[in-house]
Amino acid sequence: METCSLTEIKSLGTELDLYERKKRIDTGLVSRGLYLPLPVSGNVLIWGFALIEASERCGIDSYIVSRLPEMDRHSMLTLSLRLEDRPGEYSWDEKLKIVSYAGWKTVPDDIIGLIQGRDDPSLEARLRAYERLPGPVKECVRLRYCDIKTAVANAGLPEGIFSVLLEKKDKKRLSFSDTRILLEWVSDIMKRDKLPESGIVKLVEEILLEADPMAAAARKRFPLLTHLNGRFERISKEVLAGTGVTMKAPPYFEGGSFSISFSFSGKRNLLKKIAAIERLGERTDELFELL
Repeated sequence: METCSLTEIKSLGTELDLYERKKRIDTGLVSRGLYLPLPVSGNVLIWGFALIEASERCGIDSYIVSRLPEMDRHSMLTLSLRLEDRPGEYSWDEKLKIVSYAGWKTVPDDIIGLIQGRDDPSLEARLRAYERLPGPVKECVRLRYCDIKTAVANAGLPEGIFSVLLEKKDKKRLSFSDTRILLEWVSDIMKRDKLPESGIVKLVEEILLEADPMAAAARKRFPLLTHLNGRFERISKEVLAGTGVTMKAPPYFEGGSFSISFSFSGKRNLLKKIAAIERLGERTDELFELL
């Protein structure tokens, strides 16, 4: 162990400065010397860049350093990851930096375990896919507004769609699942209606302005189904509202029958429900037109 000036420490190699500053450093502890010594191998600082920044904020001008034997890149990266200790929490950009630093064609299993906290044979393929994503698409993944699988599957969509998602993200935050479905529907609409890029981007903007974006998207993607549901709900409300009788249509109105259900608590109550069903019988032509 030895004490080195921050000037000397900051002159060390920074190639292992791989991590985003996600851990809050307690500057009070740092100012009292309660910190891990900085590991140094040769002329390379292995870990502790956030601690150096915290030291500067505290006005500290020296730091305790642990001089280690000369280490290869694998060993230094392994130690760095163990000290950072965030398995499963590294961002895609951090993962890219880690793998790029090592320069491996194939990432060793022990490094994957330290990054992911588990075995992950597909990590390298997903990293390369992330690296190739267009800017706005990559930003959506980076900010966790869609997952890498969704981004890759929809990377061929106009980039403006992803720019709109980024612009609206604070107002209309969609889940990963909803974003995936929305992009699938938008792709289908674009193909069906042969919309130009400007048209589909405008449509996404309009959808995200709605109080319920997914319902708005469904209306655009399934106009016929939306129309059928509207007619069905109108008939059901006009005939059965307040009667305790409920009616269900077959899924997507594909089938040959509707179903009704009710419970009753006496003869009078039963007769009331039967009367409602008889009124419904007068609307059967309308109902079966929906199928």
